[in-house]
Amino acid sequence: FKSITGKPTLYSVMPADNRWMGINNFSNTTETQQADVCFLPSVNNSFTMQANNLQSFDPTVLIVLEDKQQAVFQHLRNNNTYAFQSTTTDLPNRFTVHFSPALKIETVSAGCTTNGGIALTQKGFAKWSYTLTSDTVLVSSGIIDSANAVALSVPAGAYTLTTVTDSGYTVVK
Repeated sequence: FKSITGKPTLYSVMPADNRWMGINNFSNTTETQQADVCFLPSVNNSFTMQANNLQSFDPTVLIVLEDKQQAVFQHLRNNNTYAFQSTTTDLPNRFTVHFSPALKIETVSAGCTTNGGIALTQKGFAKWSYTLTSDTVLVSSGIIDSANAVALSVPAGAYTLTTVTDSGYTVVK
């Protein structure tokens, strides 16, 4: 597609071929992904960008907008609206949207005489503080990130995993 004269244009560029794209998708969700998002204002002005339908991603996928011109990183799950100033002389490729891989949660059922297992693995830039509870009793807590995987041996039961990012975004599973 092309820019329409006199209209603000928002588009993204896929790194492989540098073409303007309207819709992006990623086949690999186990590694960090990013999409460059370009903006051409028709006039010098204030603008607002809003990310919608974030619930279509796994809730543990962190989505961060980077404004390279302002050196700002905004967690879009905490605040999906980004306000900014732009001029007609700004470079168009000022934005990148970063997607972390989802938190990988694996379980092994307990046997009659053996404990089960819960494994938590996070690749990419996401970092979580976590608590694992059973009937409101704390079973385990700590940090999950690319350097800190968690492997727990637990008896049969129902467990609640609560994860919180440094920016306060919370997921309960």
